[in-house]
Amino acid sequence: MDMVRHMRVFVAVAEEGHFGSAARRVALSQPAVSQILRRTERELGVELIRRTQRGAELTDAGRAMLPRARLLVGDAERLTADARRFDDARQTLRWGVADQCGRRVAAVCASRISDRSREQAPTVGSTVGLIERVASELLDVAVVEHPALVSGLESTASIRFSRAIVIPSSHPASTVDRPRLAQLSDLELAYAPRTTNPAGFDQLIDELRAAGVDPRTTAATSVLEATALIASGRAFTVTADPSAFGTVSGVSVMPVDPDRLRIRLHVVYRSTTHRDLAEQLASDLWRLSRSTR
Repeated sequence: MDMVRHMRVFVAVAEEGHFGSAARRVALSQPAVSQILRRTERELGVELIRRTQRGAELTDAGRAMLPRARLLVGDAERLTADARRFDDARQTLRWGVADQCGRRVAAVCASRISDRSREQAPTVGSTVGLIERVASELLDVAVVEHPALVSGLESTASIRFSRAIVIPSSHPASTVDRPRLAQLSDLELAYAPRTTNPAGFDQLIDELRAAGVDPRTTAATSVLEATALIASGRAFTVTADPSAFGTVSGVSVMPVDPDRLRIRLHVVYRSTTHRDLAEQLASDLWRLSRSTR
């Protein structure tokens, strides 16, 4: 006996008080409902419903069993709903992209993933945070800055992207044809906090020092914060997405050697199930890096 199905019919008859109404509720014919109920009573050895001229009435046994039947039917419905949610989650590809990557990288990833999965759930965050989420299986893949500590995870080869320097329009370096990074020594570096990726942060500072500037740093957790600090004349920033600063008054993009201060990105993943996707994303990002040199 299909206990859940039979209890669903019993609950419907008990609550509707009428075989015809119960049949419509469970999408069966009235004779089928009557047959299922009779079989249920036969299997349990008790009469649950008394047939009357007015319809259907609960017997004493029926009243005693109705609460437990409702629990059984409710549990079955919740189990089915949970299974469907699990299936939906399995069909959703969860991916992340580090703040430092920029909008072009995010758009390329979203386009590729839309070809692979009917649903996607993107996350933007720090390199360290995204790596932790991949390791905890909260994300399937993530594009993060390299170098970074990725112990226990798989990763693709790194791809290099040019970065630009954004400075105050009022700064002397904005008015010369060939500005030098050393000219920015009077400005602070507005950049993501070191905790977002210590290895990548330290590498950037080393490259700036090698280029002639050893800046004080101030944390800028968003493009908005960085823009405000730059427009105030206090700071400069290094970005892989200069278009994010648009044509904002008070800021300028400083010409810089495209091979200097490059950011390296790679795709991290935990399961070999996502290796093919990670390699496709890396290939797409490599093509993007070539087109934006």
